[in-house]
Amino acid sequence: MMDNYVQTGTTIGSGNAAALKASPTVAEEVMKYAAALAERAEMVSDRVGSKLLMVTTPPCDVAGCRGEEPQRESPPLFAELRSRFYAIERALDNIQYTLDRTQL
Repeated sequence: MMDNYVQTGTTIGSGNAAALKASPTVAEEVMKYAAALAERAEMVSDRVGSKLLMVTTPPCDVAGCRGEEPQRESPPLFAELRSRFYAIERALDNIQYTLDRTQL
């Protein structure tokens, strides 16, 4: 039977084949982690900004000074990873900018 799978010496029936195929791939796990990390970095950046608001100088208008993310042709997985890394980088830049403006 083509539907049966052998894993560590045991045969898994075709009823469990869907469960095996449904398990996340390494790429999916990496993407999920990158997304969670980017979200966490953005949340920390926002929290640092709000916590230090009363002891920082007003921000300069820096909108657009960083420019857009460079666009390169790449497979969807790498394009999405790049996007997540840029989100993390922006959050870290915001934290650094806020700390640079802090007057303690």
